[in-house]
Order: sequence, then C-alpha cells, then structure tokens
Amino acid sequence: MTNEPTPRDTKILFAESDNHCSICKTELIIHADSYAGNKAELAHIKGERESAARFDATMTNDERRSHENIILVCANCHKDIDQLVDKYSVEVLLKIKKEHIDWVRVSTSKSLNKISFKELQEITKHLVSVSPPTQVSYDLLYLADKIKRNSFSPAIEGLITQSLTRVEEVQQFISKHPDLAFAEKLKNGFISEYNQLKNIDKFYGDELFNALIEFAANGNPEFVYRAAGATVVVYLFEKCEVFEK
Repeated sequence: MTNEPTPRDTKILFAESDNHCSICKTELIIHADSYAGNKAELAHIKGERESAARFDATMTNDERRSHENIILVCANCHKDIDQLVDKYSVEVLLKIKKEHIDWVRVSTSKSLNKISFKELQEITKHLVSVSPPTQVSYDLLYLADKIKRNSFSPAIEGLITQSLTRVEEVQQFISKHPDLAFAEKLKNGFISEYNQLKNIDKFYGDELFNALIEFAANGNPEFVYRAAGATVVVYLFEKCEVFEK
C-alpha cells in the first residue's frame, strides 16, 4: 500500500506553496504542466512508515499521504527534516507549513502593484488555447454571495478584495487585444479548468482558488506572475460566470 500523495494532493501542495521550498524558499518547479524536471520533494510531516521520523501508528494510510501531512521542500531541507528530528518536530513542521502558505499569500499581495501588460500577456496566452467547456447555464451572483458559496477563508477573501483594485488593468489588456474573440477564449479556458478542478478533482474552498491561480500563472514561481494570475482569476470571478456554482 503506497503512502505517496495522490495527484490531487500533489496539485494542492504545489498550488499553496507556489512552487517554493517551505523552509529555505528555493524555487522548485521547472516544468509546471507535468512537474517534470523539478527540484521539489514531498516530505511527510508524520512519517510514512514505522522506520521513518515522526511516525504515528494511529494514522491511517490515507491520512499519512494526505496533503495535510505533506510539506513541499527541496532535497537539502528534506534531508534535514529526516535527520534533525529534534529540531523538526511535528509541531514545528506544521508551523513552518502554515507560515509558508501565509508568506505566499502576503508576497502575492505585495506584488499586485508590480503587474504590467507583460505579465498579463504571459499568463493569459496559454488560457486561450484550452478547449471550450460543455455549455452550462449559470446565474450571475453578487461578489459576496460567490465568496460565501465557495467557502473561501478570510485570507482568500482579503486577496480577492486586494486584487479587485487591479482588475481594470485586465480589462484594458483585453480591450486592447487584437483578437476580438480573446475575452471569450480566456473565459472558456478558465471555465474548463474550473470545471475540471471542482467537478472531477473535487477541489473546493481555498484549494480551488489557489489551484486556479497556479493554473493562471502556469506554474511560474515569481510572485508578480502569481499576482497577475490572481488578478485574472478575480477579474473572471467578478465579471463572468466562473465560481457561480
């Protein structure tokens, strides 16, 4: 029986960590689409087997391989985690993981004022090539209703509020694009990914929002691209039927 995280859990880990080592902050990912050639390692907080550090015999196999029991790190930090057990207790690793996720969110927020058309062009070019979704009927909702319906945390709600201050740049970028169908292609690409994440992968709440940002930024670990990705997500969140159901 494997204790390796599922593809779904792996996707959550990369999205919430922004492809950085949770300890030393090294950029890890090279090829976002397949995670091929990356430097990331998935370290168990509570050991994956009896001989491993911090093993907890009361855990089930599913609990051991859940993203909640995994921390994204580089090879050097993984080695330290396994060897320096007194330094890296379960409590310490959980604290490091939470602080890293907070660091990603704060760093993204701080990069919102650095977004330019360059970043918007980079992160949107792959969205327009995504196959359009099956036609679905949606009712538009007010922003507060969308936040509530998707069970976003106060932290994500705060990022949405901050990103709303930059959605005008997205609107300007779209309006100046030479392809008149660009806005529709962008929306279709996003709805396709949203449907995949929510209906197939069963993502919800903050996991869903972070995964969509990761998708928009195409795995680029630079925070200005993550900020641009967040702005595009929020633009669609506000203007389109993404997140309606």
